[in-house]
Amino acid sequence: MIGVVLRRANGCPAPGWSGAAVDARGSCRWQSACMRVHTGAVKSHESDPGGRVRVTYRLQQDQGWPPVAEERVWAIALSDSLVRIDNIPWFIGDLALNDLVQVVSDSPGILRPVEKVSWAGNCTIRIIPYPESGKFSSLQDVLDLFSPLGVAGEGIDQFGMVALAVPPTADLAAVKGLLGRGSDVGWWDYEEACIGGSW
Repeated sequence: MIGVVLRRANGCPAPGWSGAAVDARGSCRWQSACMRVHTGAVKSHESDPGGRVRVTYRLQQDQGWPPVAEERVWAIALSDSLVRIDNIPWFIGDLALNDLVQVVSDSPGILRPVEKVSWAGNCTIRIIPYPESGKFSSLQDVLDLFSPLGVAGEGIDQFGMVALAVPPTADLAAVKGLLGRGSDVGWWDYEEACIGGSW
C-alpha cells in the first residue's frame, strides 16, 4: 500500500511522465478534467456552467503525505446542504465518485464537508506507478490496463499517480488481481482509499 512518502511529489509534470496540461489557475489535467489540488486557501467557492460546485476538504498530513493541505473536489449540488461527488478524489480518504455528502458554507464562502451521507458503491483506488519499472511510458498506459475491466480513472502528472473509480459492476476479482500482480512485480504501489464489503 502507498506509504507516507510520495515519489515524484514536486513539480508538474513529474519526471518520467508526459501529457499533463496546466490551465491558467494551476489545475493539472489529464484527459478529462482533474480537480484542482492546492496548498493555499480558497477565496470563494467555485461553480461551473454545468451546475457543479467545489467542496474543499482539509487533509491530515503525516510525514509529508499527502503532499497538499487541502483538496477540492467537484460536486453536483442537490440542495443547499447536500452534494453528490462528481470526480475521483486524489487524497481524501473514505470518499468515492457519486457519494452523497452534507456540506456547509463557511465564513469566506467555501463549501466544506460535514459528513458523508451515503456511499454510492464505487471504490476509490490510487496507484503510484514506478517509471523505473520500464512498463509504462505514460499514466495513460496504466489507465488502459484497467479500462477493459470496467474501471474509469484519471492520471495527474503533478503527483505521478492514477486514481481509479471502480464501480460495483466491474470485474472486482480481476481488478484486485491486477493490482496485486502489478505490486508484486514492481510496477506500482497502490492504496485502497475507499472500499466496501464486496471488495
